[in-house]
Amino acid sequence: MEALPNHPHAPGDDDVAVAAREFRAAVTRISRRLRAEEPVLSLAQTAVLGHLVDVGPRTTSWLATAEGVRPQSMAQVVLELEAAGLVERRPDDVDRRQVIVEVTAAGRRAFDEDRASRDESFREAITSVLNSRERSILLRAIPVLARLSILP
Repeated sequence: MEALPNHPHAPGDDDVAVAAREFRAAVTRISRRLRAEEPVLSLAQTAVLGHLVDVGPRTTSWLATAEGVRPQSMAQVVLELEAAGLVERRPDDVDRRQVIVEVTAAGRRAFDEDRASRDESFREAITSVLNSRERSILLRAIPVLARLSILP
């Protein structure tokens, strides 16, 4: 494995350890960049709206499990989205004890705009920073990165 610039292999490091360290550092920097873009929606709000857009109405518990967070934390995100008019909550038709969260038309628009803005930011970064060979490598790596993103 080729050492990254300014990040030479430490004595005794194996390739997997180096890859793990460098990958974690890169993901951290990318996460900071995403948070610094000052989008209208937080990353948590975008994730919730994305689930609701992709799979339809769900319970807060389902959303919490899907995002790997505590139900209380998810409930707070849902309340913020509801206050902004981006989701609605309603009793489940089958089990009235359950509350179903559903994206509104305004929530769908906000999600689409937020996703388009984030995608454009990354597109600009990819085209301005990476050469064609690096872009090709990135495209081939996406399925691998997607697999890593769903680890428990």
